[in-house]
Amino acid sequence: MFLRTTFTVPAGWEQRRLILSTETAHYKIKVWLNGSYVGDHLSFIEPLEMDLTDHVKSGANTLVVYTGAQSLYGERRYAGGARGIREIWALMGDVYLKSVPQVYVKDVWVIPRWRDAVIEVRAWFVNTTRRKCQITLNHKALLSGAERFDCGSRTLELKPGGRAEVRIEKPWIDPLPWEIGGKYGDPTLYQLASTITAAGAVIDQCFTRFGFREFWKTRFDYFLNGRRIFVQGDVLARHQPSYTRTWYMLLFTLLRENENELDRLRL
Repeated sequence: MFLRTTFTVPAGWEQRRLILSTETAHYKIKVWLNGSYVGDHLSFIEPLEMDLTDHVKSGANTLVVYTGAQSLYGERRYAGGARGIREIWALMGDVYLKSVPQVYVKDVWVIPRWRDAVIEVRAWFVNTTRRKCQITLNHKALLSGAERFDCGSRTLELKPGGRAEVRIEKPWIDPLPWEIGGKYGDPTLYQLASTITAAGAVIDQCFTRFGFREFWKTRFDYFLNGRRIFVQGDVLARHQPSYTRTWYMLLFTLLRENENELDRLRL
């Protein structure tokens, strides 16, 4: 099927980039903007970011997205009623347009380690200009809008049209952990404010929600943030699709694996 929408770009957009973004692209997607082919994306449930900037114009714009029953191994056309064939559409979540500056934060991963009392942050940056740019990165953990922890700063230089990854680790001995409720505590969620500045001016900022948590196993027991929990699964009915049974079997096989192989499972 084809999905179509129109949107208006205000004057001055030339100083920014326009990104088509979704967190759950599945199989093949094709994109056109204002009648021009932008590109396609082939994946198995992964984030999609497609730069529309070269095809955008001031005023009204028309975006067309094609999705259908596609395969990772090539396009297939299925006859209706064929046994075992399921039509899987390619967009399974929010789809939005993201306006970013010419130098911007592309993605941020927050990896808390409860046992080590450490927070690790990985961030990726993009410089779409034709000149090198020196930026300073800072991460701060916010709770209810107030700063609770400064994860530190790092200065780096981005090459023209370049990309970079920065990893920062810092001890954090007193975070409020993300728990599962009840006797285990509250599901506390922080926001990580990632800010980049150049020549003292803020050029981009993004916010990432995270919970300070770690799940791990010993040989027979499972723990969340140091509390022992009981892991149980549902009974699989015979009529459930085979792929559903496969995912459950994979999950519990991983949980039973040798602790030397999978000592830590971070959720």
